Amino acid sequence: MDETKPERKEAEKMESKGIRKYGVVGQSRYGMGDQSETPVATAAEKNQPEKKISTGGISATIWQNQGVSKTGQAAVYRTITLQRRYKDKADKWQSTNSLRVNDLPKAALVLNKAFEYLVLKEQGSNFNSQEAVEDDIEEEIVI
Repeated sequence: MDETKPERKEAEKMESKGIRKYGVVGQSRYGMGDQSETPVATAAEKNQPEKKISTGGISATIWQNQGVSKTGQAAVYRTITLQRRYKDKADKWQSTNSLRVNDLPKAALVLNKAFEYLVLKEQGSNFNSQEAVEDDIEEEIVI
C-alpha cells in the first residue's frame, strides 16, 4: 500500500501513541458487505485493550484500532466486546458471550459506562484536553 507523505506522517503519529496499524480488507470480518476499514493483525501486532469495565462476571472491553479508509487516510475507531466469566464444574474460569436473564442489568450497566467513557474521551479530544479526561478516568473500572 503506497502512502503519501501526509498520510505516512499521520500513521507514524498514531503509532507513536501506541496505536498499531492494520491493513484494509474490502469485506467485513463477518462477510456482511463492503466496509471502509477492517483491521487485519498479525500475531505480533496483538492489540491491547484501552479500557475494561466490569461488574461481577460481566465485562465490557474497549479496543482502540487503527485502519486505513478507502481514500487512504489513517482512521482510528473503537470496538467494544461484552463477556461473561464463570467457573465451570471443574472449578476453572471460562468465558462466554452468551448472557443469562440475570446478567442483562449488569451488561446494560457496563455498556452504559463504556459509552460514557467514549463520549467523555471524544469531548476531551475535541477540546484538546484528552490527557485531562484520561487522568480523571481510571484504566479499569470495577463496579
